[in-house]
Amino acid sequence: MRVKTTATASMKIANASRGYLQAVLDKDRTKAESITINLIKQGWDMLEIFKVFSESQVQIGELWAKNIITVADEHFATHITLDMISLIGRSFGKPRTVIGSVAVLSCVEGEFHYVGMKMLSEILASQGWDVHFIGQSLPIAHVIQTLKKSRKVFDIICLSITIPFNLANLIAAIQTLREDPLLKQTTIIVGGRLFKSKKMQRLLLKGTGNSNSDSILADFVTWNFDDALAFIAKHQARKRRRHLLDK
Repeated sequence: MRVKTTATASMKIANASRGYLQAVLDKDRTKAESITINLIKQGWDMLEIFKVFSESQVQIGELWAKNIITVADEHFATHITLDMISLIGRSFGKPRTVIGSVAVLSCVEGEFHYVGMKMLSEILASQGWDVHFIGQSLPIAHVIQTLKKSRKVFDIICLSITIPFNLANLIAAIQTLREDPLLKQTTIIVGGRLFKSKKMQRLLLKGTGNSNSDSILADFVTWNFDDALAFIAKHQARKRRRHLLDK
């Protein structure tokens, strides 16, 4: 999932991203960590720093696609960034309050790009969510089995996809979730750069006119963190209102 930001903020992000990108391309973990720590000291929040990482990951992917760097270079850079994400999580510490909501995040079967989902999991955890980050390329049946063992009520399920080839797996996963008695009412959010295309978004949203639209419904589809977090905030507000009405 890529990040969308304003024109003014994008310049700030781009400037920081250039230095970070060079550090990871140079395989200089120490430099990447120094840049990350300095951003924290300068007062950047978690989302802002993750936007730097996200822009860097996009550039790395483009360099790999153009054969300017090797897949080994791409993997090394990605693992440095995963380490920096963990560093950010530790640096910001535990949230002051626990909000009593539960989220599960998983990549669709066949998807191995999970950096964006890892960042989203850290953001939600910092907001007080109980986050179950399941990871990459798991069959939906295994995901559901894990969720049921936890015996928790999940507020949202976030699924990530990057490669168009895996769209069939995504649709099958949503259908399976919707058919499960314990999970069919859970809010499903789908993210990935693939959904910069409105046409791709309409494949998963309600009211598209598709003959099988009732069975392939996502509650929200996006390609960036900002929109996803805004939707989740609205979801939480609705949950609080329902809770007050039920009292």
